[in-house]
Formats: sequence, C-alpha cells, structure tokens
Amino acid sequence: EVYTAAYTQLSFWQFYSESAYFRETNYNPELFVTFPVSHLYKNISLKALRVSLAHQSNGRGGAEERSWNYLHASMFFQYKTLFTELKVWQRFKDSTDYNPELIDYIGYGHIKFILPYKQHAISLLFRNNFDGKSATKINYTYPLFGKDDLFLYVKYFNGYGESLIDYNHNINKIGIGFSISR
Repeated sequence: EVYTAAYTQLSFWQFYSESAYFRETNYNPELFVTFPVSHLYKNISLKALRVSLAHQSNGRGGAEERSWNYLHASMFFQYKTLFTELKVWQRFKDSTDYNPELIDYIGYGHIKFILPYKQHAISLLFRNNFDGKSATKINYTYPLFGKDDLFLYVKYFNGYGESLIDYNHNINKIGIGFSISR
C-alpha cells in the first residue's frame, strides 16, 4: 500500500477577455491510500484500488462559495494499452453546505479511459447521474519541447460539473493550454 497526499489546482483563464483575472479556480487537496493489485481475468488486469479523503473548493466566500468534502474509491484496470478507472464518491454533509444540490448534477461517479500511444495520450471521461444530467470530457496531451513535465493540453467538455462555479450549468467548450502533469 502507498500513502499519498496530493493537491490539484484547476484554473480557468480566458486570455481573450479584457480582465486579467482567472474566471474560476478550483482547489482540490486530498489524502489517499493506493493498494497495488495484480489480478488477471480474461486479459483484463486489475492494477490497483484507491481510497481517498478529499476536499474541493473555489476559495470564494458568500454567494459564490462552492465546496464539498467527500470520500472516493477507484478501481484501475488495464487491457493491453487501454487503462480504465471506475471511480465512485460519497459526499459528507457539513454545517456550511454552500451547494447542497451539487450531487444532483455531478452524480456519484465516473468511468475514465486512458489510451497512450507513443508520446500522445487521450483520455475520455463519462459521468451520468441517471436523471438527464451528464458530462463527457476528452483530453489530449503531447509533450512540449521534448520535456516530460510540460504538455500541450487540448480539452473538449460537454455537460455539467466542469468547474464548481458552473456545476449546475450545461457547458459545451473546447480549451487549449498546457499542463505540467498528465
């Protein structure tokens, strides 16, 4: 088993806008334990199980505050060069529930497929709450300047829950940027 602390920050910057500010930033610290597994069943390999305690917030106050605390569990599979993650989560109730209907829009889990090919990587994420609200995200990454810590990042998103501020709005957009990690 491997114990890890992680921090993810997702910032939405619209460089074409007159404002120099980020439109939205989501902060996501988490603690998780990963259990490596080596189990093969009909060419599908279960690679790992992960359990995590996490918080996600946009760091704003007042009416624009969005945050939640949750526990999630993931199973990671591999079939040839295709990797799959099945992830489910459960929200914790707290006294400062800024967005009680968040789960109504993002559901309780997702399935994600990752296909690396040479230096390219494509991932597809599907989420559905089975009440007409869903999300599809397609990511493409490619290393820039031959480095392994800077990537061209292209994203297509359609659905609910892309960011905390817009979790209850149906978003359809394409984004181009960079990433320091895949």
